[in-house]
Amino acid sequence: LLTAILYLFGVQLLLSQPLPIVQEKNTREGFDVAKSYYDLKQFTDALPAFQKMLSEDPENSNLNFIVGDCMLNVEGYEKDAFPYLEKATKNIIVDYNNLPGQRRAPVFAFEKLGDIYYNDYRFDDALTNYRIFKTYLDPKKDKEIFDGVNKKIGMCIIAKRLVENPLKLTLTEIPFVNVVSFADFSGRLTEDGNIIYFSRKRIGANGASGSNDIYYMRKIEGKWSRPVRMPFINSDADDNFCWVSRDGNQILLASNRDGKFQLYLTERKGKSQWTLPEALNNNINGKGESSFGYISADGKILYFVSDRKGGLGGKDIYRAIRPFGGDWGPAENLGAKVNTPNDEDTPFITDDGKTLYFSSKGWEGMGGFDVFYVTQTATFNWSDPVNAGYPVNTVGDDLCFNRSQQGKPDYFLSRSKAGKNEFAISVLNESETVANLTEVKAKEATKEKPRLKLVPKTLKY
Repeated sequence: LLTAILYLFGVQLLLSQPLPIVQEKNTREGFDVAKSYYDLKQFTDALPAFQKMLSEDPENSNLNFIVGDCMLNVEGYEKDAFPYLEKATKNIIVDYNNLPGQRRAPVFAFEKLGDIYYNDYRFDDALTNYRIFKTYLDPKKDKEIFDGVNKKIGMCIIAKRLVENPLKLTLTEIPFVNVVSFADFSGRLTEDGNIIYFSRKRIGANGASGSNDIYYMRKIEGKWSRPVRMPFINSDADDNFCWVSRDGNQILLASNRDGKFQLYLTERKGKSQWTLPEALNNNINGKGESSFGYISADGKILYFVSDRKGGLGGKDIYRAIRPFGGDWGPAENLGAKVNTPNDEDTPFITDDGKTLYFSSKGWEGMGGFDVFYVTQTATFNWSDPVNAGYPVNTVGDDLCFNRSQQGKPDYFLSRSKAGKNEFAISVLNESETVANLTEVKAKEATKEKPRLKLVPKTLKY
């Protein structure tokens, strides 16, 4: 009898536990499904699945690497990636394959950990990880990756030098901009200092966004009013503010309302009415897309951005001259003193017409788009470009730089994390002190973390 009882108890115990073969099959299937999301760059779906696997195997360096990599690519989770990638670097394999049995991380963990340090302004730590990563690369066989990490090393060296020698500028808050659910960019103060024009995009809770519209804020009795969406000039497409005339009666905007980005001009009629925007002529809009423009103080020269054929590569900056009483003449590329094989964007010319500021990915800078300036040495000959320095530039994208001639703030910028397309307006004032690093980092556009959940097909573990 005792033997029978023990036998039955053993059978019951065996049946109550999952069979190793079945468990292994489910684990493999779960990994394969999660990996399919990861390979398709559907990181929001892949992340919770790999997090669940990692919770059951926390020492697995490969799972730590994948979770960290997913977090770097899911908005709001980037800063959480650090401990996972740091752990991944402790157990590296050169001959890597991302299969269910893999427990070691690829050497790319060093590069991604370096990226985190870099974006946190820890340049020495970033350099250490980039240089370790570089030792695993063959300059010939891995040329593209090798050149890429060399560029990152160069950016670290420049960024460290600029941050250690900051300009005397401090950041200033403007009410009602950079609020939750909106991305604001391309701000500009009018000549009298009483109106700010800027572009705004609504950001949904799930990351979806609406179209860009142009807004304005008016200073009343020394205080800024709430932003107002401009009547008449906005469309259902993207409408981006570029420039306002010195008398405040003309606005230049870029819009894709006719299928591609072109430059349009609108004029004030009366106190608050504006004409329907009219496209500039074919010298400006006829070739490729024209996505930004700025007109000189005397109204004679238009500096604009275009991706038309025949440039130096990517988006280039051009100029066109308007004779008195006439229309815009042929576009002329500003040449290799300004443009590079990469993108140049958002030109701004000072009122005296002698200094041109612009953003570039091609010239050596802190990373992403940096602001540079050139000065005229003779008629339309430019000096070598100079980096505008820190805190004008950051480790992210810095665009739409312009300077106010009267009133405060002194400078407007649009900032974004590198590679992201969600900006925030930064304003800088000249000061006897310098901006605090923590203050600068806090100005980066941020979003609340999205809620992640396992999709039904990944519930196999």
